[in-house]
Amino acid sequence: MGWPAAGVVVMRPRPDDSGGTPTLVTYSGVVVDLGRLAEIGSALDAALGAARSAARALWLARLLVGGTAGLAPLSAPRALAALDDARHALAGVEDRLEGLRQRVAAARAVYEEAESTAAAIMARPPSPGPVFGMLLPARGAAHWVAGGVLRGLLLGVEAVMDARRGVPLQVNAQAHLRDGARLLGPAVNPTGRVLLPRGWVPLGATTPVEFLTSSVLDLTGLDHFGGSVDVRAAAADGARVEPPLGVHAVPLGASAAISPVRSVGEVLGRIRTTAAAADRYRVGQIELVAQRGAAGTTAWTMVLPGTREQFMAANPQDHLSNVQLMADERDDLLLAAREVLAMAPIGPQDPVVLVGHSQGGIVAAELAADPEVGVHVAGVVSVGSPIGQVDIPDAVPVISLENLDDVVPALDGLANPVAPNRVTLQFDGAAHSAVLGAHDLRTYEAAYDRALAQGVDARLTGADADLRALAHWDDPDATARVFTFEFARTDRLGSLLETIRHAGYERR
Repeated sequence: MGWPAAGVVVMRPRPDDSGGTPTLVTYSGVVVDLGRLAEIGSALDAALGAARSAARALWLARLLVGGTAGLAPLSAPRALAALDDARHALAGVEDRLEGLRQRVAAARAVYEEAESTAAAIMARPPSPGPVFGMLLPARGAAHWVAGGVLRGLLLGVEAVMDARRGVPLQVNAQAHLRDGARLLGPAVNPTGRVLLPRGWVPLGATTPVEFLTSSVLDLTGLDHFGGSVDVRAAAADGARVEPPLGVHAVPLGASAAISPVRSVGEVLGRIRTTAAAADRYRVGQIELVAQRGAAGTTAWTMVLPGTREQFMAANPQDHLSNVQLMADERDDLLLAAREVLAMAPIGPQDPVVLVGHSQGGIVAAELAADPEVGVHVAGVVSVGSPIGQVDIPDAVPVISLENLDDVVPALDGLANPVAPNRVTLQFDGAAHSAVLGAHDLRTYEAAYDRALAQGVDARLTGADADLRALAHWDDPDATARVFTFEFARTDRLGSLLETIRHAGYERR
């Protein structure tokens, strides 16, 4: 089964579209001369300055002719009308120049971010930038504190300036998070290395945000919080099971018959339902949909909702798991997800497609990157998730959805890798809701459906078609059953005591 060429798909709203419906623009393999973009920007600045000077000259001429119109009653009205027409035309030229200048500035910022991301992946210096080296040459706590305050102020100014130029929020966040992590990481972990599941890792071998988050966990002892999760299957009729089933293998009869899943959009709808159940019962929720095709083979879809709780809750779908996931540390959510896959009756050759929103997308990526996950991961769909730091094997196709106005996908401080197996859909359109609308799952649903409906990008269309075939979503004769799993932390007090014991005196 073929996979489309690598690339990024970007959706932007049309200028003439009052509803904010995004149109699809694609780019792939384009070589951009940043120096030439800078020259074009300077030329546009000069042209805009000249247009504004001409506008002022026309205004003065209009004022002069108007003041002396009585001396030439026959010719003055024509001169005034000609001047008014010239001013009107020049105003249109000025508006178009201003719009073009803003677009070139935004394009330059986006491509500079892409180049900066590539440089950050190849060489991640442990020290702050040269500006701070000159302003604050002394090392030590005062250096880091002063540098952090100064960098925070400058980042605020940069963010405002970029927003005025129309640069997307995600571009700002990626650059600023990366720079901030480089600056603050050595301050919270002066040893310059962290202990990740793969062993002791120096700063240069980790992404900046990964190093910073792991350092914070180490400093606070929260890298020792977790390790005890109870996973249970819900009853086939949807009722909650109390007490837990206490089994490590779930029979097929524990599932409930449902209508077959047909698309990514329908899976995202199931994510919303699963998230609502997690909120209602205050425990973690994951679904596994078993879709049996007409040929007798079964494919699985894992439904992973996003963050549901605040911090150290019974449900490990919380912000502590977010930080632990970003740091590549042990966390209860991944522990529960692996247990779910182990409990389900998944055959060794059954393809499993992992679909997750926000935190769920990170879990999906981490499961796909785990060589000991125990199942055949056939594909990943991440929705509004920061997964640029996850090394997913080339054999696993990945579709990533990112809203350029959503800060969450930028929390890794990196752009997603460009590889033959990865397609990233970035869009900039109207939010579905006012509160956290940019991150709202329905915002992503609408953008993805729109992108497929336009059908102008072979990579995205091909990737979607491949996943639908792998998961049996495109089989008209398929039948489906759903397994619902609940999970919760069982020893939060013990984890808290372990955290307190390690906080502050066992720095890695």
